[in-house]
Amino acid sequence: MIIALTYFNRDIEPFIYYSYPENILDDQTTEKLAYLIFDSFFKPFYSKKIGNFKSINFHFEINSEWTYSHKELLMVSVLFEREITSTESEIEILLNDFASMLQTENEYSDEEN
Repeated sequence: MIIALTYFNRDIEPFIYYSYPENILDDQTTEKLAYLIFDSFFKPFYSKKIGNFKSINFHFEINSEWTYSHKELLMVSVLFEREITSTESEIEILLNDFASMLQTENEYSDEEN
């Protein structure tokens, strides 16, 4: 299992900001995964096959002082090389909780400034 956080930089292109474990994904898989963020505009939670991986993805926004829209677009992905025993709804709950945690931490950092 690999977990990746994709960031959409409006000035350049989407990129994998962080993945764990590190240095496991090859360049082609990394690029395909990063560009999945564009598939997420209509459905925040979805799965997709990328090469040998099945990815389960959840996109969300956090507040930002840096962008015109005051929002940053992120996507967290879980990639599996084998069949998964968890249901997608269980994974959706975990990813949603993770996104909520990042959004909350982001709000706290805004209050301190």
